[in-house]
Amino acid sequence: MSIYKEPKFNTVEAVKNLNNALGTLTKALPGYEFIVVKDQGKYIDNAITEVKNSGLIGIFLAMIVLYVFLRRIGTTMVVSVAIPISIIATFNLMYFNHLTLNIMTLGGLALGPAGS
Repeated sequence: MSIYKEPKFNTVEAVKNLNNALGTLTKALPGYEFIVVKDQGKYIDNAITEVKNSGLIGIFLAMIVLYVFLRRIGTTMVVSVAIPISIIATFNLMYFNHLTLNIMTLGGLALGPAGS
């Protein structure tokens, strides 16, 4: 049996709900075994975690490089605060424009702080 989600719904939430339903179904049908063959929720969770890690490392490295070249803590701190603010603003714009996080969006966000 293949189960697909609708494009407007969250894949990670759909996988969590499906796993809960499979647990209930397994209890209701003791003679049957349900095996998940392919789970895109894990892939998306890993991608989100990687974006978080890349963002933090990118911000930290950008701070170090800025400080090495500018040698001024004030200017370095202004830019270091601007990076997270721009990411938060991006998420707000995406939310209010009803845009979803997909692999292309996550890749762009991962490259944004690293390239700053």
